[in-house]
Amino acid sequence: MDIKYISLGFSCMSRGYGSLVSPDPRALPYDWNITTKEFVLRSLTNLDGGEFTPAVDELSVYEMPDTNQGPYKDGIFFWHDFSREGPFLVPNWREEINYLQKYPFLWERFLKLIKDDAVRKVFIISNAQSNIDQYSSSKRDYSEKFQIDSLYLEMLKQKLDLAGVKNYEFLILFGVIDEFLDVIRTSKLDCIDPRFVGAHWGLNNTIANSLIKREFPMPNAGRIVGMYDNSGHQAEIQLAPHNTFVILNSEKKVWGAAKSYADGYLFSLLRGDSKEADIFTAAEYNGTIFFSNNYNWHKV
Repeated sequence: MDIKYISLGFSCMSRGYGSLVSPDPRALPYDWNITTKEFVLRSLTNLDGGEFTPAVDELSVYEMPDTNQGPYKDGIFFWHDFSREGPFLVPNWREEINYLQKYPFLWERFLKLIKDDAVRKVFIISNAQSNIDQYSSSKRDYSEKFQIDSLYLEMLKQKLDLAGVKNYEFLILFGVIDEFLDVIRTSKLDCIDPRFVGAHWGLNNTIANSLIKREFPMPNAGRIVGMYDNSGHQAEIQLAPHNTFVILNSEKKVWGAAKSYADGYLFSLLRGDSKEADIFTAAEYNGTIFFSNNYNWHKV
């Protein structure tokens, strides 16, 4: 069966994941911008694509804390459609109206693809872009714009079902471990593949390669559950819902998550107290987990 990976917000970085794992990397409308949860739901309501083409005089300038500027309106941040000089928009940026022709074309391609029942659609939802919090003014504002939770996924599924979209699933790349944990513990949807990957700026080929092979999960993957000695420190791997694993450190705090694929595992381990995570592939043999960074964990 033909499989298409399709970005569905919120981070424009998810375009890179889709391009890396899909044999057909042609652009689609959500690839290019930062979009909020409300925007995605709104744009899937009437399906005319008009949310992507506000009049240029309706756009405002959004300036990030690092001074980078980009036009925005009602939940869409146009970050790749207007010219900048360094971090600042060029003085005549309002004359650049190619987006008004670009997005209707991309939207028509998007609709044709999602309406094709013969194609297996994998919608990539990602808030893993490391600076995505710079598009919000507070923790509450971030939660309203970009936090991935079970309620949002249910609402998104309702929109797609009402639009007649079939044969699809959500591949969710979480940048925040607490959001990942909440979804795997509370979501009742069977069409989700949740992954904790941590906050990243650049693309990670290790993640992309794991997504390519995820259609063939390893039999008996749960045998890695247990206590491990990690160079004199203790780590515990627990089986969690949605075919995931949660890793606890020696202080019994959540350290990261793992997922099986093909003949191995993808581990995402938090880097200290930050939201960033180190990504490793790993293989298990006879009670030992062998990591791609040459570390070994021994079951105790």
